[in-house]
Amino acid sequence: FCSENNSISFQTVSQGKKKTLNLEGPWFFFWNTWLKPESVKEAFLNQDKIKTSIPFYWTTIENRKPLERNITSVGIASLITKITDFPENNNLTLKIGKVKSNYRAYIINTKGKVIKTFSRGEISKHKSQSIPYEGIDLIRFPKIKGKSFFILIHFSNYHHFSGGIEEIPSIGLENDLKKSQNLTNFKNIFLLSILLLLSIYFLILSLT
Repeated sequence: FCSENNSISFQTVSQGKKKTLNLEGPWFFFWNTWLKPESVKEAFLNQDKIKTSIPFYWTTIENRKPLERNITSVGIASLITKITDFPENNNLTLKIGKVKSNYRAYIINTKGKVIKTFSRGEISKHKSQSIPYEGIDLIRFPKIKGKSFFILIHFSNYHHFSGGIEEIPSIGLENDLKKSQNLTNFKNIFLLSILLLLSIYFLILSLT
């Protein structure tokens, strides 16, 4: 679900059309910088931003204006989006997975105050201090006053062919997100098992 404006609306979920909200986009990408959490409002007016969606890799973003410099496969970057029409009194969870190669996420209210921070691995501007992380995480939302907030993610990548996010983040009930992830894991294991059996089969054929 991609909003036509500059935010992601929770309205489709609250109307009962689906149980979770996929945060495909829009997101705004900022290369070679970590945006300050208190400046999220100004970031939406920044001429140096690039509108994108998830999944994505840094290297797939075309080097077009407003960028006047190349995006390399390693370095640091920021992603930001705004969530609107957020329901009150709901125990909801954010799922983030398959980030290349580490991150720190911020939940920020409309006044620019950080109300939740979550990190995996160790982000750094230097390769020697960067620690990669592979995994999928569930982050419980704190109590949010109002119906809008921002999600800001800081990245660094020195360990993969490109920084980015391979899996669309989502918001929903924790049990629903866990069930969805378990189903995905089962499918992946099943496909890997099929490939392994086929490999063994063709190996036996080649030896006979």
